[in-house]
Amino acid sequence: MRPDEVPLVPSFVKTNGDQFVLSDDESQVVKLKGSNFQTPNHPHFFFDRFDFDWVERGMSQVASLGMNCVRQVVGDDQDSHMEALAKYLAVAERYGVRVYLIPGWPHKYAEEGTLDDRENIEFIRRFVELVRDDHRVLAYDLVNEPDWISNDVWQWDQDRATAAHRLRWLRRMAEKLRELDPNHAVSAGATFSYSYWLPEEPFTLESIVDFVDFHYYRRNYRESWPGDEIRRMKSFTDKPIVVGEFGFPTDPSYSIEGEPEHNEELQVEMYARYIRDISAADIVGFLQWALTDCKPGIAHQRTEGTYGILRMDMTWKPVASLIRDSFRAATCWPESVGVRTG
Repeated sequence: MRPDEVPLVPSFVKTNGDQFVLSDDESQVVKLKGSNFQTPNHPHFFFDRFDFDWVERGMSQVASLGMNCVRQVVGDDQDSHMEALAKYLAVAERYGVRVYLIPGWPHKYAEEGTLDDRENIEFIRRFVELVRDDHRVLAYDLVNEPDWISNDVWQWDQDRATAAHRLRWLRRMAEKLRELDPNHAVSAGATFSYSYWLPEEPFTLESIVDFVDFHYYRRNYRESWPGDEIRRMKSFTDKPIVVGEFGFPTDPSYSIEGEPEHNEELQVEMYARYIRDISAADIVGFLQWALTDCKPGIAHQRTEGTYGILRMDMTWKPVASLIRDSFRAATCWPESVGVRTG
């Protein structure tokens, strides 16, 4: 069956207890298996240099991996970005893929009442007009890793004033999104799991979101595995939990002291442990980082470019087969719609 013969069911995804369900059939439990979607040549300027042919090839690979969702940052409200997003969503639909959108705010964390704040509100109004009634959109990720302040202050509990400012901004924007769009859930992918309950003042990040999305990289959790973090999070929240990013690089020069040399074989070993933990925890699922490697010198850190489960030419690394076979998201959309493994 060709992708364009299996359109997505026109139903939104909503939270129900600690799981996702379909809005028109709450007995249909949603399990996510997905990827952070980026082009090898322009990962951080996706909609500035929109490559329709590459999106088509990439979505085909996503479907071949048995994935049913992707995470994608969208630029500001330039007309060209909105036009590109419409084309992007059309391709995603043909492959049975829903899109977890990160709005590209013109002015993140702007002070309330300022010109920058008003521009943010106008941006989100325009943005939501395009996607509010679109079932191809999975949910909103307010901001990628708002708890990372800087490389020197890398956890917002170390700077309570900045944390408080960002938490207030995140709550205002979450409330605005819900006012404008009642159809899509809202989260904020955090660098660290504990950023959902620390700090507690003026309120926690957990209290703002509809579901909890945290990121797991071994370099940030040297003493724990995903299962440890998920068990800890379940003691603080009864909301759905998603691992919005996790991954492992294959660049040997990025090897960490005390661990084996990084390579494609070690990537398989680490992914096997990650996915085993996620499966056993019965959470909503995951979106791994990232679909493809990046061109050397483009990524914001030199070694960020080898986290792909596909190489730059889209050939599969060994870990791709593991992902395809070890976690099935067949209950996300009805069996006849949107979930394929080959």
